[in-house]
Amino acid sequence: MSSSNSEPIAFSDVDGYEAWHGAMRDEIQVLRSKNTWSLLPFHPSMNVIGSRWVYKIKRHVRHVDDNIERYKASLVARDFSQQEGIDHSKTFSLVIKQTTIILVFLITFSRN
Repeated sequence: MSSSNSEPIAFSDVDGYEAWHGAMRDEIQVLRSKNTWSLLPFHPSMNVIGSRWVYKIKRHVRHVDDNIERYKASLVARDFSQQEGIDHSKTFSLVIKQTTIILVFLITFSRN
């Protein structure tokens, strides 16, 4: 990775870039505040699920020069090794953008 303006592929690529370290700290803080996980003593019968960091640069889309708005780091589970009913139950996480909500409201109001 040549600079903090590039999206890193691996954790080793973010070494020395405070912007990415801050994004990872923010993600961990959010996960802790939502009680996303709990630490348990390891037992050999457990199927331990690995995780990895995914990095994304969020940009101001309405600016001509496409400036960086913020650095986003997401800690994601490598769920290909999970088995439903053993490692997790079905989950659904609704993710909706603010612009989508605004669009729905505009369509609704335009049709009275």
